[in-house]
Amino acid sequence: MPLFEGLGSGGEKTAVVIDLGAAYTKCGFAGETGPRFIIPSEIKRAGSLEVVRVVQYNINTEELYSILKEFIHLLYF
Repeated sequence: MPLFEGLGSGGEKTAVVIDLGAAYTKCGFAGETGPRFIIPSEIKRAGSLEVVRVVQYNINTEELYSILKEFIHLLYF
């Protein structure tokens, strides 16, 4: 289930909290007692079966941006 489906139809805006960790990412809404989802911080690259960790320190800025963009897209959609 995408994260945004849990928002409901109320008019109140709630801040989304994303804790991007080296092994797991926790996400939920501000004010709640705990995260709604705890998922591995990794993605499968399109066109290959390779699993890529989202948090990497040995890659260039453009590649990191691409990985983070794909990961955030998977969280919301």
